[in-house]
Amino acid sequence: MAFSNPQVYMKELVGPLCRRLEAEPTAYDLAISSCIILYHFADVVAHVRGRTVHDVSEEIAAKVPDFHTIRAIANAGKHVELTRHPKSGLVGLRAEHLVRGKGATFLRRILFGRQCHLVRHA
Repeated sequence: MAFSNPQVYMKELVGPLCRRLEAEPTAYDLAISSCIILYHFADVVAHVRGRTVHDVSEEIAAKVPDFHTIRAIANAGKHVELTRHPKSGLVGLRAEHLVRGKGATFLRRILFGRQCHLVRHA
């Protein structure tokens, strides 16, 4: 299994995780984990293309604007507080701001149907 291959990364990590989230839309842990895994897709693409993660992240966000939100959730979920972000309105986001609701509907809109779009541009 080669996670340095964008297609394998999406098939073996992103796909199964997103399917689990779709089946359990109120699972807070799956929502945060999905964002972390999706955000780090940029690392894989950067490795393959020999580019910086920043440049690849910006390229993905230009095609999938919700990628900025995925990045913010991923970083707020693993850090105490966002101290920098391309969207200045998200600076200061803290993990405790990510509240549980009836379902991660915003993530469903962002995640489902988008993963194939991300792979095509890898």
